[in-house]
Amino acid sequence: IAFALHAETINEIDQVLLSLEDKYGNKISEKVVNRVITGEFFHKDYLLEHKENTTRNGFVFQTLEKKEKIDEIDWKIIAKLSKNSRVSIIDIAKNVPISADAVGKRIKSLEKSGIIRNYILILDDAKLNQIHYKVLLKVHHFNDKVNRRFLQFCREHQNITFYNKNIGTWEIEIDLEVKKSEEFRSIMRLIKKEFADSIREYFSLMVYDVNKFDFVPMK
Repeated sequence: IAFALHAETINEIDQVLLSLEDKYGNKISEKVVNRVITGEFFHKDYLLEHKENTTRNGFVFQTLEKKEKIDEIDWKIIAKLSKNSRVSIIDIAKNVPISADAVGKRIKSLEKSGIIRNYILILDDAKLNQIHYKVLLKVHHFNDKVNRRFLQFCREHQNITFYNKNIGTWEIEIDLEVKKSEEFRSIMRLIKKEFADSIREYFSLMVYDVNKFDFVPMK
């Protein structure tokens, strides 16, 4: 099981982990905590069945030092969009004390300021008859030059849909979506060949289900 936490302080994370330990500690044999530095989602170009890989400009998410101030109405708008990014401004306006036009202006302002970075497509892999893998990598000699080369590799490979750089046990995390397990193994062989001097170890997980996907932290 893998999950992400949004928190303003390290103490909040500690409290969540302590709560999990109290409730499920006897069922957890091992746990790993990583601190996300930056991540990038890539367009799912493999759906277009391109014959050649091209560089995709994904969208980046990371923790910024500058904190933008938003009010309660903005929070409610963001919360609604996080549940369904296709919800109409009329439906959103039913939950806030402003008009639909004002909601639309606020959404544009949130997008312009960078608070809303993008909207993500979540697929049902089973219905598409494909497999979703998450790969965790331990690296060494992974300097800025190697990291940029690895990130460029991810941007160019259409089956890699996500890249994460962390501080912790597993420094790099990537997601792959493929039709067959052999396709996954082929990609991993290529990665190990291209970055043989940098990858110490990797661990792969087959993602069976995504129960919750919400980038909006609790206020």
